[in-house]
Amino acid sequence: MADGGSNAAVLALVGALGGVLVTGAMSLITAALNQRWSERARVQASDESRVRARRDELRAACHAYLVAANRFYQALEEARRGEPADATERTRPAVTAMQDAYLYLTISAGARVRKLAQAYNTSQYELEAVGFDDRAAWDERVRIVNQRREELRAAMRADLGVED
Repeated sequence: MADGGSNAAVLALVGALGGVLVTGAMSLITAALNQRWSERARVQASDESRVRARRDELRAACHAYLVAANRFYQALEEARRGEPADATERTRPAVTAMQDAYLYLTISAGARVRKLAQAYNTSQYELEAVGFDDRAAWDERVRIVNQRREELRAAMRADLGVED
């Protein structure tokens, strides 16, 4: 009977040690997987943060440019209603602000936005060059300015991932 009790004790000890080994191994595997998943989640959060910061920077550049371009357009409208002799002086600060914002946009935005912003600038300069006496030519240039602004805004929204 001593042999039977001894065998049972050995089997119980082996079973207990086996259970401890299996539990320990599972704990190590779980810890390793948790560490890997945590690192993956940290990297993903960092990437998302970087993308969000880049999008915010682009949004700020787009906004600054559109505001400056709108001020130039408003200055042109004011100059058209005022004395033609001082039109250049009235629009110069707005042109400078628009050019500054455009430069920042060119280093922040994608190729399509840069190309459309350049076309929008050109349309505003062409509007200024039309002069204020020919109302039909002015109105046609305004239509082109508005069309180019809408194309630019659509491209900016697409770059920013904003859906209508």
